[in-house]
Amino acid sequence: MRISRRGHHMVYECNSWPGDSGASLALYDGEVVGMHQDGVNLIKEIVERKHAFQERMTEVEESLESAARSVARGAVALLATSFPQV
Repeated sequence: MRISRRGHHMVYECNSWPGDSGASLALYDGEVVGMHQDGVNLIKEIVERKHAFQERMTEVEESLESAARSVARGAVALLATSFPQV
């Protein structure tokens, strides 16, 4: 498991299938630590498309790119600490 440089995302090992996005990531004690976003390879493709069209990326998108590029495979989650407290 790795945390992105900006602290918004976590990269972890798991099989990821279409429709898995949005699933909560929880510790054994039930504490929710994040939300599954996508597989690393799909994220890399999306980021490459943004670069090809020279679109500006937000801070969260830059964090996502950095997390996805830190490993060859796996999945990425948005950390619960990135959500506003309600």
